[in-house]
Amino acid sequence: SITEFLSTQTNPYLFELVPWLQNYIRSEITSYADRDSFSDQIPLSEQIAAMSLEKVKTAIKSGMVDDPAVKTELLKAMKKALLSEVASEELQAFTDQVEAFKQQMRQQLESVNEKFSRGPFPEHEAESELAKKFGADLDSLEDWVLEDQEGTVYGWPEQIAIPTLSTAEGETYLIYQKKVFDKAELALALRILAFYQQYSGCESAPRVVAVSHYIAPNTRTFAEQHNIELICIAPSA
Repeated sequence: SITEFLSTQTNPYLFELVPWLQNYIRSEITSYADRDSFSDQIPLSEQIAAMSLEKVKTAIKSGMVDDPAVKTELLKAMKKALLSEVASEELQAFTDQVEAFKQQMRQQLESVNEKFSRGPFPEHEAESELAKKFGADLDSLEDWVLEDQEGTVYGWPEQIAIPTLSTAEGETYLIYQKKVFDKAELALALRILAFYQQYSGCESAPRVVAVSHYIAPNTRTFAEQHNIELICIAPSA
């Protein structure tokens, strides 16, 4: 029977069960066999063996052309297959576009991260702005370096290095340069300032000038409260 055929567990292929085609096989194909009658009591293998396969093929082809119901269902199946193929191609094209867009965004983000990372600030980019502010006093710019044995600044022993300069008026400035200056960097700059005041022997009250490519908006107010001057410089291309 058709049930016997469809219920087999050893068939390695997966087919979609289409009701109209099942009915067609059950009601039409077996009618072209040479044997006069069949019943569900006869195994399907014997029924198929008794059929004239060429005759069955011819009858099926004829049925596909002449039977309006079969022809309609076949056209539906073909349209479904074509639409599925088109949809698959469109989906692949869309997926490719998304991947290309993601790659482009990834490259742009890497570029932004490179420009605004917390890595070392390119000192040459700050020279012109610092020269405007300090003029000839910029020539006194030098690194102040001291080992922080107690971990005052970072919480662990670390060498502290900060560019400093002294003006003709006797003022001392710490030049804090970072690509991104936010509250975390502000707190770090204040700890370096306190460390410098404690160990430098500087008699005047030093001030901090923070130079950065990007200054977080919520940082300016706190910086002003602690008398830290902010200079924002656009990154070079």
